Order: sequence, then structure tokens, then C-alpha cells
Amino acid sequence: MPIIDVSTLPTVIPPGAPPEFASPALETDDFVLAITEIPAGASGDMHTHPGDQVEWLWKGRGRITVEGDEPFEVEPGQVWHVPAGVRHTGEALTDCTVVALILKGKVTS
Repeated sequence: MPIIDVSTLPTVIPPGAPPEFASPALETDDFVLAITEIPAGASGDMHTHPGDQVEWLWKGRGRITVEGDEPFEVEPGQVWHVPAGVRHTGEALTDCTVVALILKGKVTS
């Protein structure tokens, strides 16, 4: 497997996210891996993904809202999982760095 220089990756805006969430992302047929710098106060719209999403807060503080649950705050070193097809959003309470792995699975009923 080749080593990939992150600075050469294309910049993408995740679905449901504002332009402030644009970040370099490694995208394959199976997943998207992104490291996102999010400015304090930025938040996205409620949205879903066809596959599971796992996020790791590397720096800052954030608030995550997952449909059906109470919003919760996250701090550096914490990881959360959003199952495929579940509506969710996030808000940066301070400047944040988030590592996100989004699988491209198919939602089944």
C-alpha cells in the first residue's frame, strides 16, 4: 500500500455540512476518511449517511446531536459512533479537529 501525503488529497464538504467543514479526505469505494478543522460556532444540518460513521475528537470541544437521543458534549480523545441512516449533526463549541471515518454501506430496512 502506498503512503499518501494528506496535502495532496482533494478537499470535500461532507453531506449536510457547511463550507467551514471542508477538509482533505481520502475516499475509496468503501469509505471516506477525513481530518476536519472546524471553527468555533460552526454546525451542520441534520443529515444521514448510508454507512456507519465513527468520529474521534482530536482537539477542542463539541456538541453532537443524534436523532432520538439527548445532545451530548465531546472532549479530546472521545470517540462516538452514528449508525447508518441515523440523522445527526455536530457543533463546534471551540475550534475543533475531528477525524471521521464514514463507511459507504447501504441502508437496509
